[in-house]
Amino acid sequence: MNSTQTQPGIAAIVPVYNEVNRVGNVLEVLTRVADVTEVIVVDDGSSDGSAECASHFCCRVLQHRENQGKAAALWTGLQATKCPIVLFVDADLTGLTVEHIRALLLPVVQGRADMTIGQCQGGRWRTNWAQKVAGWMSGQRALRTDIIDGMASWRDLGWGIEAALTREAKLRRRRILQVPLHGLSQVTKEEKLGYLRGSWQRMRMYGHILHFLCRRGNSQRPVNWFLVRRWSVRISLLLGLVWTLASGWLYIVNAAASRQDALPPLTLPNPNCTLIIAPHPDDDVIACGGLIAKLREQRHDVCVVILTNGDGFPFEVVRETKRPPWRCADYLELGRRRQKEGINALQQLGMPPTSVIFLGFPDRGLSALWIENWNTSTPYRSPYTQRSSVPYPMALHPGQPYSGEALLQDLNRVIREVKPSQVFAPHPDDSHPDHWAASAFTQAAMLTCGLDLS
Repeated sequence: MNSTQTQPGIAAIVPVYNEVNRVGNVLEVLTRVADVTEVIVVDDGSSDGSAECASHFCCRVLQHRENQGKAAALWTGLQATKCPIVLFVDADLTGLTVEHIRALLLPVVQGRADMTIGQCQGGRWRTNWAQKVAGWMSGQRALRTDIIDGMASWRDLGWGIEAALTREAKLRRRRILQVPLHGLSQVTKEEKLGYLRGSWQRMRMYGHILHFLCRRGNSQRPVNWFLVRRWSVRISLLLGLVWTLASGWLYIVNAAASRQDALPPLTLPNPNCTLIIAPHPDDDVIACGGLIAKLREQRHDVCVVILTNGDGFPFEVVRETKRPPWRCADYLELGRRRQKEGINALQQLGMPPTSVIFLGFPDRGLSALWIENWNTSTPYRSPYTQRSSVPYPMALHPGQPYSGEALLQDLNRVIREVKPSQVFAPHPDDSHPDHWAASAFTQAAMLTCGLDLS
């Protein structure tokens, strides 16, 4: 931190529960931060080898025999260190950098704050919105341990621990600073556990938080139902806000559509072949449908590559099957159907089926392939289809593992065969994880094949 004074001891505590595919990325960053005196990993009864993975890094690994909850894991870590400053970091982060850690620590080390709370920004839209609505629930924070000295036992708080730490600091009139962490996000419970199990765990998490907020100071007193009603009103207002925003968005879309006649005419170059890369079936038509129709009308060659089969859409499964979205076979059937629909839609624009290529990689998993599951030795497993390789026989390469390396190989193969003179792909600043990841893969493939990104 570029300070000439001796820095106080800093301990980073990482609670872990079944995060074998992600904890290594977090520890790799933490162990490179020179200001962190020690890194303590508390394995909370994992069954997937998370503790073994953590043992390969320069850190202390403590283990619970059984899963006891996040609060208990943090408690165990705190009892194992005497450092006056602790840093809490979740194990399921994506995009974590050394700069993020320093941004959390610096205000506390310099005495400008007693607690910092990290706010994810510019990453995945789900994490961004969650942080905007309830930033005090963030698990990324640095604090002085004297804030919680004498604090009533909080081992049983589970996911309510962040709310407890924030309230304790406020009751003691300590200085709390929110720190923006640009590019940082987390993997959702639905992605890790599947839609049903993930949603159930999310409801449990909110239950832990609400239970803590309704206490009157300690766990022995009865629930404060006035607070329950107050928070029910707040939740209702939040849902109303979401509805209002959604309605406003639809109004803007409709207003823009009504003014489409005012747009200038599309002027086209004279391409030899145009390559369009879409993350999902329908993105190609929504974004480039007019372009495709115009190019085909002028008898130009067009090739459309769709990276996924759109097989991660629980609401569509419910709508079609009229049953809960828990069967992986239903998601696979959805993927096959969306592939056929995508080909039929493009045929309406003049595209021959032979010029439409599906790669079959996991819907809602492209960002994970880019950030976490790059190597074929550690493929991504879809929480929807429960597959870790391309399951569709009509894909370019059936059986290809769900990894960033494999996806890049397929894109390289297409580009070398098609030899496009121009390429269309999503914008790199698109907030949808699959969309910006598709942009990143496209740019990587173009550079590999020697194409000009400009």
